[in-house]
Amino acid sequence: MEDIVARKNDASSEHARPQVAVQHPAQVVANNIRMAKESEMRMSFKVLGPGFEVCTRMNQEILSHFRRLPGLESSFVGLETVLDQDEDIDVEDFLGDVGDQPRGPQVGIHQAMESLLSM
Repeated sequence: MEDIVARKNDASSEHARPQVAVQHPAQVVANNIRMAKESEMRMSFKVLGPGFEVCTRMNQEILSHFRRLPGLESSFVGLETVLDQDEDIDVEDFLGDVGDQPRGPQVGIHQAMESLLSM
């Protein structure tokens, strides 16, 4: 009996269709823009030297760690400006960002800081 079930599973897996990931056209355009910006950065790293690369990466690292107090949303405007993402209109700009959705009860700043500092 188990042998028959095993043969049925093997037969059904032979006729299974391969899973192919289909991208949305907007996602393809966004990937092309991202790849173009990356190639532009690689070119400027080669032209301007390693100092420019170190300075650029350091600025991006500093701006990516900038946070507001607990309980307030961080917007990373400085990082978006450095990466030239402040002039582009993305899908999140007109459909809304997931982070903009209302969440559960908000904790006060003092309580959040005390829990963050283990007080």
